[in-house]
Amino acid sequence: LSALNQMDAEERGTSWLINDVAEELREQKRLDEAKALFTEALAARRAALGDSDPGTLTSINNLGLLLSQTGQLDDARALLAEQAATRRAVGERSRDQARERRAVRG
Repeated sequence: LSALNQMDAEERGTSWLINDVAEELREQKRLDEAKALFTEALAARRAALGDSDPGTLTSINNLGLLLSQTGQLDDARALLAEQAATRRAVGERSRDQARERRAVRG
């Protein structure tokens, strides 16, 4: 936690360290602390990286799983559904772009 606390807010939120610390706290059953860090990471990643960035999607998933673990099932379902829908949409865009590149090359 001390290394995380020494980072500036922007770097802290998008760093993988925040996720690692939150995971460790989750494993130690310090769920309120883990939730705070997962929430912070998600907000920072949405702001800095956008909703469809793989790091943001990982943060959505992590927070959703924690919420499920703590019985906050409606909130968990909403996040996990968002994450799955975004991954599908990103995958479809990637496939469309690959088809377009192949068509251009002939």
